[in-house]
Amino acid sequence: MSTIFDNPRLRQMDESLMRIVQSRCRNRVSVSNFFMIVMTYLGGGVIWCVWAGFLCGHPATRQLGICCYVSFWSAWLISSQILKRVFGRPRAYDAMQDVVPLVPRPKDLAFPSTHAADAFSVAVLLLLTRPPAEGCVAMVLAVLTAYSRIHVGVHYLTDVLGGAVFGSLCAAVCYYILL
Repeated sequence: MSTIFDNPRLRQMDESLMRIVQSRCRNRVSVSNFFMIVMTYLGGGVIWCVWAGFLCGHPATRQLGICCYVSFWSAWLISSQILKRVFGRPRAYDAMQDVVPLVPRPKDLAFPSTHAADAFSVAVLLLLTRPPAEGCVAMVLAVLTAYSRIHVGVHYLTDVLGGAVFGSLCAAVCYYILL
């Protein structure tokens, strides 16, 4: 089955950006590498589930906290169990011999990035409902989570963009249905 990822221009753009990140953005002192590894682990769920739990702990924000959990788990389930199988895109390190991941190699497929989907599924809700400063912090953390997946060598740019868009759609649906 042919997909959008068979497009040579898109593949070339993704691979070029991956090589730039691999050669220029990773530093030899490992400060950015360490930070991006931490972001990739925490941003995959810990940050968002703790934030939603905090919201659930207060009566005034309980409904929003529940909405965040529904959005998060919907994004996780659909992206990791359905969309990855539909698109069947291999990971960057499987398609490019010169990509060296900084984290253990995930066994699943690449598109969309579930980390990005999960992060944006909660961050967009927070941006829509919480004070501007809190919403902006959430969005910065979501962007860092998404970028960390490229930095650590497990996703292409289009994988994280797809995850961000899908997670944002989950947030919008939950916002309109549950809030």
